[in-house]
Amino acid sequence: MRESSEHAAIVELFRGTPELALLLLRAAPDFGVPEGPCRVVDPVMRPGMLVPDLVIELGDSLGKRPSLVIIVEVQRRIDAEKRWTWPAYLWMQRLRRRCPCHLLVVAPDAAVAAWAAQPIHCGEASSTRCGDRAGADSADHRA
Repeated sequence: MRESSEHAAIVELFRGTPELALLLLRAAPDFGVPEGPCRVVDPVMRPGMLVPDLVIELGDSLGKRPSLVIIVEVQRRIDAEKRWTWPAYLWMQRLRRRCPCHLLVVAPDAAVAAWAAQPIHCGEASSTRCGDRAGADSADHRA
């Protein structure tokens, strides 16, 4: 899909003056934007590296489009990189499937399950909860 002139102009506005994004976020309640320099970093996507263990779709009553996606991740050890990839899995699937997405982390080890249950802060006050986990100490835990 080709972007509109307006879309391109707004992108260029922020590209030329990235501080504008800081000003807007600082004006909004519940955003703690740190002081310091900012720069534009164009996104580089490597989708081949962002592959969850399993994606389960729940269809709508007509079976035409998904009503929910569950991303299942089996986690056998603590892996700090997952704190970055799990939110990406959610957002990539949400974009692709156009429905709510849920992350379920299955961790056989209790310590790993406790680690996986910790909130992941993605920058927005309302997006700190990443998903659920199932661990060795019970069948299901809410993160």
